[in-house]
Amino acid sequence: MKKTLTLAAAALISASAFAQTVTSANIVGYTKVDKPGNTGVSFNIMGITFTSESNKLSELCPVDQFNGSLAGAALADQIIIYTPGAGYTTYAKYDASSYPGYETYVGWQEISDFGFAGTFIDPVLQPGSALWIKTPAGSSSTNVIVAGDVVSVASVTNSVVEGLQLIANPFSDAVKLDDLNLYENATGSLAGSADADQIIVYDPDTQSYETFAFYDARGYGYTNESGWKAISAFQFTDPVTDYELQPGQGFWYKAKSAFTWVETNKYLSAFE
Repeated sequence: MKKTLTLAAAALISASAFAQTVTSANIVGYTKVDKPGNTGVSFNIMGITFTSESNKLSELCPVDQFNGSLAGAALADQIIIYTPGAGYTTYAKYDASSYPGYETYVGWQEISDFGFAGTFIDPVLQPGSALWIKTPAGSSSTNVIVAGDVVSVASVTNSVVEGLQLIANPFSDAVKLDDLNLYENATGSLAGSADADQIIVYDPDTQSYETFAFYDARGYGYTNESGWKAISAFQFTDPVTDYELQPGQGFWYKAKSAFTWVETNKYLSAFE
């Protein structure tokens, strides 16, 4: 399923992001993200590229787009948030709306607290963050809509930690990996992909990963040969990838060292 971006008029608001205030203009947008289904459990990584008044998940991606359950968390759609240093937190959709008087008793609960007495939680997600979508076996393939106010600042600054993290392009446009500003402070290598920062993307159609590492020959004057290359083709003569991230697509980033990521807004001229 293709991802799309639609713009419409709305009110001016502002919201906070990881390391700065992120402002939206009088434009709102949405993008469709695959929610795969199959005979087995299926996954996708969803990126957050919009803002809302509180940046809560229910505002950016309403819960009614997911399938819930009363019987058990394993039978419900789940979202999985990864926090560096702390690991995974998994939420499942609890849905008691079929019972009279409990029509609004629906929402996300931690799987360890899943049930009628469980606490409903509405995670806060900033532009540039990402999470897993997990669907149980037997689910139908469809999509969910992520919507909100379009980020209109010239740049967004986020912190990349050493090790693994789930992130996304903080802007709601398609962008090639090699056009992201991540390379400016990333750790690169000539010797081997294991010595370089890596970007790991997930294909919801094949339910598999593709990994790229940062090949850096800029110190030798070879700027055009430097960039993100597939780990299976990580040599001087191998091409830099033309892989394009779609709006709403998150990915893993594996950093050798922590750094500050300043991503620039490539559609800023649309607001002028």
